[in-house]
Amino acid sequence: MSIGHVIKIAGEVFCHRQVRALLAVSVLLSTSTAAAQPQDEAAEWFLRGRRLHAAGDTAAAYEAYVRSHRLRPSYDAAGNAAQQARKLGRWADACNLAGYSRRHLPSSMPAKKRLVAAQLLDGVVQDALKHVGRIRVETADGATLRVDDTQLGRIPLDPPSYCVRSGQHQVSAALTGYAPRSTTIKVTPGETFVVRLPLTTAAPPAAARVALVEGNDTNNMPQIGVLIGLTAAAVSGAGVGLGLLVAAGNKSDDAAKRLATIDVGGCIAGGPHVDVCNAVTAEQDAALALQAGGIAALSIGGALAVTAVIYGLWPHGDTNGTAAVRVVPMAGPAYGGAVVRGRF
Repeated sequence: MSIGHVIKIAGEVFCHRQVRALLAVSVLLSTSTAAAQPQDEAAEWFLRGRRLHAAGDTAAAYEAYVRSHRLRPSYDAAGNAAQQARKLGRWADACNLAGYSRRHLPSSMPAKKRLVAAQLLDGVVQDALKHVGRIRVETADGATLRVDDTQLGRIPLDPPSYCVRSGQHQVSAALTGYAPRSTTIKVTPGETFVVRLPLTTAAPPAAARVALVEGNDTNNMPQIGVLIGLTAAAVSGAGVGLGLLVAAGNKSDDAAKRLATIDVGGCIAGGPHVDVCNAVTAEQDAALALQAGGIAALSIGGALAVTAVIYGLWPHGDTNGTAAVRVVPMAGPAYGGAVVRGRF
């Protein structure tokens, strides 16, 4: 029976199911027969699908058409695979393959033949939607889309809606430079579910994140208690030192005032002001002692302040574990300060 004869029959008794099945085989397959080349693996699988279909092996014919379509996507291989999938009850596959074929019917196909093929493919989709639902994902162009364990490809998909069996499905989208997104939806037959997965810029790589938060590692941070102790000791030392210097100055002034009221000659042994002179001398000695103490306290306070600054800015870390840090004040007749012991 010729293709023209088949199309004529389709125009007269198209609604008859047996004729529709015949059109499914004849109309969709005819275009690629002449184009198929033995050397072309996709064409070889396509021709194998025709032979298997003619032999009544629907499952093997479906696999052959799918192999051909994967090697070289085409409307004819997809359409024939959709027909076989419908017979096998593989409704999601039938829906997706028929949708692809419908979108890619060549504009060069004669109008009447194109109409027949479109009606056949639409019938496959309508039958399938009694059993499956459709998902349409809105996300960034170029994102890789995955439904459950199946990677569908990159956005935009062809066709834009993807048919899935009814029930729960996990939908995810990923794109280099963006944080992946996923969601779980429940699909019911005949419905189209729009899934929006907006992608946002990803966080810095792990190495960069470590560098950014390195200062928060407790082994690499100055201990706050030690810093507070050093600062408090430095302030206290400075306060004590200033107080002693003020006291020394007052005593020195008092001694000078008392000495100004007497005759210096009266301080000679046996003189009339020996007792006053001794008291003035004692006040001067006390002033000198207070001055020395004040200088020492200021020195210790200054040293503690410098130690606090160094400790706060110094890189901290202990590859053998965190070692205790101790501050030991030290003072002598001509110096004052502190020694910090430990790893810091």
